[in-house]
Amino acid sequence: MRARDVDRNDVVEALEAAFVDGQLTADEREERVAAALGAVELDDLRVLVKDLQNAPERFRPGVVASVRAAATATSPRRNAVIVAAVAGIVGIGLVINAIVSDDPLRVPDSSISADADAEAEAQAVSDSASFVVMWSDVKNELTSGQPANQREGEVPSLEPWEVTAERVRDLLEVIHNQFDAPYLTELGLRPDYFSFTRPLKGTQPRTEDWSYSKGSGVRASDPEIESGRDLALFDTRDIDVDALFRNLDAALTNLNVEDAKLSWIDVKYDSSTEIPVINIWVTNRFEESGWMETTLDGLIYKSWPYTES
Repeated sequence: MRARDVDRNDVVEALEAAFVDGQLTADEREERVAAALGAVELDDLRVLVKDLQNAPERFRPGVVASVRAAATATSPRRNAVIVAAVAGIVGIGLVINAIVSDDPLRVPDSSISADADAEAEAQAVSDSASFVVMWSDVKNELTSGQPANQREGEVPSLEPWEVTAERVRDLLEVIHNQFDAPYLTELGLRPDYFSFTRPLKGTQPRTEDWSYSKGSGVRASDPEIESGRDLALFDTRDIDVDALFRNLDAALTNLNVEDAKLSWIDVKYDSSTEIPVINIWVTNRFEESGWMETTLDGLIYKSWPYTES
């Protein structure tokens, strides 16, 4: 049975919640979210959450999801497919790439040629290569990790947490000051929680995950050894927070998502382009979604506006 946009969204939300409460590691979360966004069949989604305590009810063992039941929902718009998200993950050719522009709010025009799109993306990637920081180059600036049960209270909760420019600046400052280094492998910002993964000092790459959710405070995971001899990082000081929030405004208004609200923001190293990127995802109560990808300094070079099926 084929999966719908609402099915993918529900699974992604469950995976994010599972990461926050410690059921998944950062690597497991990233791998499963990517698989969920590219899922075609309901069984593809079911396998991603079958071992989680918070799996959506219709994806729990022994429960068969009903497409017909959802199709009779009050709003017919609930059946719209997130073409944009799936296109970005499974490469079905619907990605619309932005052209470099002086206007920071510019969302790409689908009439622009594929060659021009590719040229703009290549230029954005080239310009952002300097934002990559390798663990081996900065490992002596890092601090060592400790068992999670010894870390309570080390990072403040920044309550009341909300995704605003002021609060994000506060979080980045806390990370820099608390750990004496501004480097991360990933940063996640959600309306009700945040998470980040920081590199550790050692003879080989290690990381530890930190997450905050309302009511649970900030928690750390035990340090983990990363595979490989090196690890790609980004410097949080390279994030242009003003540009990030201009782009968020653009995503909320220009990605063809009616009454859009922020779903999440992710900052991480993209192994396909080999640069750090910022992904901004917006959605609405009809489960319509749009997605924007930018460089750390705010250049919008890819976007996936919501498209009616």
